[in-house]
Amino acid sequence: EAVKKGQLIAEIAPDELEAERAFYQHSAAGIESQVEESEAALRLQERQLGDQVKQAEAAVATAEAQRSAAAADVDRAKVTLDRTRELFKQQLAPAQAMDEARTAHESAQAKMESIARQIDAARAAVALARSNAEQIAVRKSQVQATQHQLAAVGAQRTKADVRLGFARVVAPIDGVVDVQPAREGEVVTAGQTLVTLIDPDDLW
Repeated sequence: EAVKKGQLIAEIAPDELEAERAFYQHSAAGIESQVEESEAALRLQERQLGDQVKQAEAAVATAEAQRSAAAADVDRAKVTLDRTRELFKQQLAPAQAMDEARTAHESAQAKMESIARQIDAARAAVALARSNAEQIAVRKSQVQATQHQLAAVGAQRTKADVRLGFARVVAPIDGVVDVQPAREGEVVTAGQTLVTLIDPDDLW
């Protein structure tokens, strides 16, 4: 039987090879979806963490500014209290003025203490937000591991494609089929001869 170069002369049943390729294609699609979801979640977490840190740092800055103003109020209230106390001792200020000066001073001190607690809480929030960066690192590591898994499955899929390509045997030259030891439906092994071609132009 005469054949042309590139003509199909034998085909190994591709069912098992196609099933193998389909398995790796399905696996790759599933892992790729996981990678996309993980990367999206990572980006969201990074943005949220950045916002948390900025908000916490802004709260610290605001509280520290308030503390400066509160400290000035305490100083003024202390000066007023000292002056009123001297006047009261000299009986030049009534008891009511003394009480008011003392109350104002105590109120200013209480406000400053409250702001100091706010600063401590804000700084703790900053530290907590920054510690969450460790979670980001863990998620990044998980994403990288999934990406490596996707690459491995992709390599297996490529190998499956190559093996499937070998299932179709085409004539490498124009020639004549001389021997066809393998018959349709027969199980063949690696390296077994399927077809022998003769090049008519090479006969002598």
